[in-house]
Amino acid sequence: MKRKKWSELEEQTLLSKYSELLRSGTLSKLKTREKKFKPVAEHVNAAHHLRDPASFPFRWSWRDVSIKVQNMRHQYLGVKQKIRLSPHHFNWKDGPNHWENFLKYKEVFGDVQLLESPKPASSAGAKLGFEIDSDDEDGDEEEADDEEEEEASKARRLGSVVELREAVARREERRREREFRREKGEAERERRRREAELRRERRRERLEEREAELEERQLRWARRELEKRVGLERELEAERRWRKRVEEGGDGVEAEDGRYAG
Repeated sequence: MKRKKWSELEEQTLLSKYSELLRSGTLSKLKTREKKFKPVAEHVNAAHHLRDPASFPFRWSWRDVSIKVQNMRHQYLGVKQKIRLSPHHFNWKDGPNHWENFLKYKEVFGDVQLLESPKPASSAGAKLGFEIDSDDEDGDEEEADDEEEEEASKARRLGSVVELREAVARREERRREREFRREKGEAERERRRREAELRRERRRERLEEREAELEERQLRWARRELEKRVGLERELEAERRWRKRVEEGGDGVEAEDGRYAG
């Protein structure tokens, strides 16, 4: 499987959109990581992947953008360490030679400070930009001439750096696991909410169908009753006319018989 990798142009677009949202005050109103980074991801995809999927084959999610922002912070610190001339002086112009968007990141997020250890020149932790606490700081000055103790001290510092980096990695992993579980729980709750809403909608539709069917049935019944009533009235009217004709015919016969009798 091909590893997803951000291009420099996509990074620039990400930083520009994030800066725009930051300046407008929109980011401060958004409370969750998804709401903050989703519009950035959509903007980056619209500007690159949707226009030219051959050159920009990856479609980024809001989670990808969130992780990229964190990685760019580490990348910025790494480049800043490389361009460091002295504890408080840096060759800023050399930054883009190591990372094209170095100054753009600094413009958007501001300068990120490197942590200083008490002895930056000889401390392995200072080279990595981390602060290391040593249990032997006071003793190092008194035993600086003791080569054996110095080697042991260096080994302890190096071990502290490794342990610190492992602790940082474990903490980051636990944080990501917590975020993943929280996001998974939110997604599950959203899924259940949608399913419940869909069930309610289906029940409403079935109820409306039954009501419409009942109304149609009532209309058919009323129509049949009306037709029966009209038919019955017609039959009664026909019978009245027949009887009237019969009665009128009977009276004429009796009058004729009386005339002949006279």
